[in-house]
Amino acid sequence: MTDKCVETGVISLLSRCFPSRHGEVAGHSRLVEDLQMDSVDIVEVAMMIDDVFSVELSSDQVAGWRSVGDVVGSVQTLLVDPTNQEISLCLAKCRGSG
Repeated sequence: MTDKCVETGVISLLSRCFPSRHGEVAGHSRLVEDLQMDSVDIVEVAMMIDDVFSVELSSDQVAGWRSVGDVVGSVQTLLVDPTNQEISLCLAKCRGSG
């Protein structure tokens, strides 16, 4: 899976979960300062990431998150096999383009 596919999937997930912040989510976005997430939001995102990407994030990984890029990095280190259809479509597009 390419870096861009994981980043696109994470941004899409965050944009859906925080619709009032849609358009503000980017790879460099800081979770607390830019996206106004609190600790409950971050835990909820971690649980969704676990489900969507079929990974098991550790509390240490989640505690280290400061930006969307950190979330992407965590997923990439653990990614096994995405089961989410949207992510699978993204993968297919990325593989086809490069």
